[in-house]
This record gives sequence, structure tokens and C-alpha cells, in this order.
Amino acid sequence: MAQDLDGCNAPPSEAAISALATFHGILCAKTEECWRESRAHHARWVEEDPVGANSWSIKVPRHESHLLRPLFRALMAIVCCADYDGEDSTTAGRFPVCLVRTGVEDGLSAPISFHAEVVAHRMKYLSDNVVETTLEAAVDFIMALEAREAAVFGIQPDPASVVEVPMDEEGHELTRLPSTQWVSDEKAAEWGWCGKGRYWDEVWGARFEQRAFRSHKSLLFELQMLREGRELPATLTIGDLTTVFRTEKGEGKDSVSAD
Repeated sequence: MAQDLDGCNAPPSEAAISALATFHGILCAKTEECWRESRAHHARWVEEDPVGANSWSIKVPRHESHLLRPLFRALMAIVCCADYDGEDSTTAGRFPVCLVRTGVEDGLSAPISFHAEVVAHRMKYLSDNVVETTLEAAVDFIMALEAREAAVFGIQPDPASVVEVPMDEEGHELTRLPSTQWVSDEKAAEWGWCGKGRYWDEVWGARFEQRAFRSHKSLLFELQMLREGRELPATLTIGDLTTVFRTEKGEGKDSVSAD
């Protein structure tokens, strides 16, 4: 379906896009450096204390299961959220987004092209390597690229190569019950709900979204009070979440939930 982009905010300037692309490159390089250091540290720990390294309670994650994928290096998304006013996930898809090709495409199965999306009027060019679109169209585009790479190279890293059997502190295997957490509703219905998957999706997921919404409203309130030169109240209650701005001891801001 074609997307109407006329209502989007003004896109970021060329200077801003260039600065963000530079930051993105630095972030990728630093991530690679930290990954190598963490992997080396874990290898030393396994060599020195193999039982402790496999302990379920104090285990260091296996860094072989964390990779900086080529697609992350090659593509950057800039979300233009100036008009965001606490909308939830049902309306966030209309937010304007810029997709930026960084020019680093080593490891991809094929170069990234925006041409088909531009022809379909889901995107429009701002420059040779930058397009403007909506959050919904950008997510669809990136997921299609991920599917393309998986079809060529398989899922990376290979899940079978990084699965770990949970161990207790004495090195004995622990039994882990199956769970439908993070599984789509369609697959969960096909396989049958098990574990805490449904509870997580229906209770905790919704609760986290509500808290993020209230935190955003609290931030808007603070900014408004600052602009008007008014003193913040001691507390502010939004729904069942109370934000404490000041206490008798002069301590900093905190949040207390009633649920």
C-alpha cells in the first residue's frame, strides 16, 4: 500500500545525517572491540574455572552468540519523532523515518537498493543514499532484508552452535521447561501455550508499555514547568504511577508503581 509522506516532519539536515553516520561507524568499531575483549575474557575464565564458568547462577554469557551483523553496519534508521505525544504501538507506524545506506556492505549477499520501494511510493529519495519513509514501511523493508540474508547464509549465529545446557553451581545439568515466550501468537496456538509465554505477552508486555507511556507524560510535564519557570510539585501521579520530584531530604527523582 502506498504511504502518504506529505505529513512527515522536515527530514534531518545533511550535516546531521553525516554526523550520525560517523557516530554509527564509531559505534560499530567499538562494539567489535568490546566483543573481542569479552570473548577473550570468557575464554580465560573457562580455562581457569570450567565449573564456575558454566554455573547457571553466575554464568558469563557466551559471546559467540552475539554478532555485529553486516546489515547493522550497512543500514541506519533515523526516527523523526518530534510529533510523538505518547501514542502507542497501534499508531507509531506513521512516524517519519530516514533510512541511510552507510556504504559499508561487506558480508551482505547483495547491495541494498531503495529503488523498488521508491517506485511503489513507500519511500522517496532525499539523496543517493538517503530515503524518507514511515516507521512501518522502514520496519517492513529491514525485515525483508534480514529474510534475504538468512535465505542465503542461514540464521547467524547458527542457533545449534550456541545453545548451552544450563548447569548448577556443581556443574550438573538443569532441566529447563519449554516456553512460548517471544513466539508468535500463530505458532503458539499451533504448538499449544506452555511456560510463561502468554503471561509475559499479556501482562508484563502491556505493563511495560503503560509505564513507558506514563514516563513520557512525566517528562513532558517537567519540560513544561521548566519553560514556565515554575517549581515542580513534590509528586505527580499519572494513572497508578507516582513520580517523586522532591523529598524532605532533597533526594532526586524516583518513580513508585502501585501495581
